[in-house]
This record gives sequence, structure tokens and C-alpha cells, in this order.
Amino acid sequence: MKIIYRVYEKGPGGSGFWGNYDNILNQDVCICNSRDHFKDIMRSMYGEDIKFANSKKLKDGDKYIIIISEDCYDAEQYVSVMDYTCACCGKHFKAVPRSLRKIRSFWEFDRLNHALFASKQSEIEEMAFCSHSCQEKKVEELKQEFQSYNEENDILPETYIDRNTFAKYNQYGYIYKITKRSTGEFYVGQTKYNPIFRWGQHLTTERFKVDDIMDYIFEVIDIVTYENRDQLLAKEAYWINHEREKCPEKCLNNKLPKEEVWKERLSKS
Repeated sequence: MKIIYRVYEKGPGGSGFWGNYDNILNQDVCICNSRDHFKDIMRSMYGEDIKFANSKKLKDGDKYIIIISEDCYDAEQYVSVMDYTCACCGKHFKAVPRSLRKIRSFWEFDRLNHALFASKQSEIEEMAFCSHSCQEKKVEELKQEFQSYNEENDILPETYIDRNTFAKYNQYGYIYKITKRSTGEFYVGQTKYNPIFRWGQHLTTERFKVDDIMDYIFEVIDIVTYENRDQLLAKEAYWINHEREKCPEKCLNNKLPKEEVWKERLSKS
């Protein structure tokens, strides 16, 4: 039988129970008659005290062996241990290419800055890491680098905004007002989601055409908290009446709320 095995050296601090932070000394295939025969061969190579499992009892520098597979179809993919340098801490370590820690998801970098990511993609793809913590640290460093570049060069990152984007704690809804600069006409509305998303929806209508976007003023005039969430419609009614009283002929709201409804509800707050 063929047993694929890996020899580890215990890393500092006793961390990484599954070998995440321990050094790989060797990985190879042993041709033997049984597991007991395999252990005898390993003891002859690494000493009688060699362990065949990771343990918290092991001390820094202790060696142990893990069986990776038995009678594997493609043994070569398991035994090609290579030397690497960690892209975060600079530590030299050995690893098997098929199980090497690398940055495999580039969506966040691409979203932060497509052009900058394109220039660094090949460099990022080649990065290798000795531990999961180093990998996470480097990812955060790269995010900060991309974000700082955007801020310094006044670049808006490519991103997808939906109705929940930028949602803030304890803000249940918003009352907004859209004003046409050229005519003074206005519209008052309410939304439970991000006001900018609602503004984008309005720009797809005939009333507020995106081609005339420079003619509009969009502003949030009131915020409703979760404690007062039952007042959202009443607040909208109040502001429609409030703005309409100033200039009734400029109001674009087709449905005007009854004053007694919103006054009664707001008086209870």
C-alpha cells in the first residue's frame, strides 16, 4: 500500500491545532504493507519518539506525522512540497501548492478600484501566506491601500448600491423633497430605504427625467426613528401640507392627506 504523509515541526505558541501555524518539514509517499509497518519505517527515519498526531501537549520544535491519504490515485499532487516566503510577515516556509494559502477572491479589490486592481492582479495572485491570520492581515492592508488611493485621487470606487446600502442604526424612514429649480415645483415623499436609492427610482420616471438632473434639488427634510416608526406616514402627510401651504400651485403631490389624520397621530408623540 501507498501512504502519503506529512512531517510537521511544532510552531511557536502551541497554536494551530490542525497544523495551520506549524512548519512542514517534508511530504512524501511511503510504500509499506500496513499502517503498523508505516509507523515502523517512520520511527527508523525520525526516531522512536515521533508522534503520529498533532497534540496540544507537543512543545515548540517537536515533530509529528500526519497521514494525508492512503492509496491515492494521483500521489504527485500531494508530495510536491515547495519553498515559499509569506507575503505578510516574510517568514520562509514549506507548503504543498494544491493546499497553499492564497488570495482567491478578488471581488472586493475589483469593487474598490477596478483600474488599480488590474495593475496589481498578477502580484496579488502570486502572494502566498504561512497562516490564515497573515492572509487576513494582508487582505485588510490591500483594502486600505486601495481605499487610500481612491481618497487621495478623488476616485469613486465601482460599487453596486441597493436600497439597504448605507442603512443606519435606528433610522426607520426618511421624508424627502424634490424641487425643480426652473419652475419651483416640488414633490414630498417618504421611504424606508436609503434616500439616494429612492432618488434613483424617481429618475426613471417621466416626472423627473435623468436628462434634466441638474434642474433638481433632492433633500432629506425629516428622519423617523424606530421608536416612532408608526409616524412615518403621518410625518409625510405633515410635510406635504407644510410645504403646500407656502405655494399650493407648485405642489406636485397628486394625493393630498387629510389634516386631521396626521395631526391626531403626531399629537400622541
